[in-house]
Amino acid sequence: MQLFITDYQKNGEIISIVDSDLLSQIRKVLRARIGDTIWVQNPHKEPHKLRYEIRIDARDNVSLS
Repeated sequence: MQLFITDYQKNGEIISIVDSDLLSQIRKVLRARIGDTIWVQNPHKEPHKLRYEIRIDARDNVSLS
């Protein structure tokens, strides 16, 4: 399980990450591909600490969703 504590945008069922340093780490260090899963948590937005398991459906150099 790879857990990332980062800001993300949630729109219905879709969670998008735009942190360029994190995206670089996911792509270059972890070598994550479309279909892989990661966990994300945002400590600032939710009153209760929620973790989301997300499957990578799309990614490029500026975003992951």
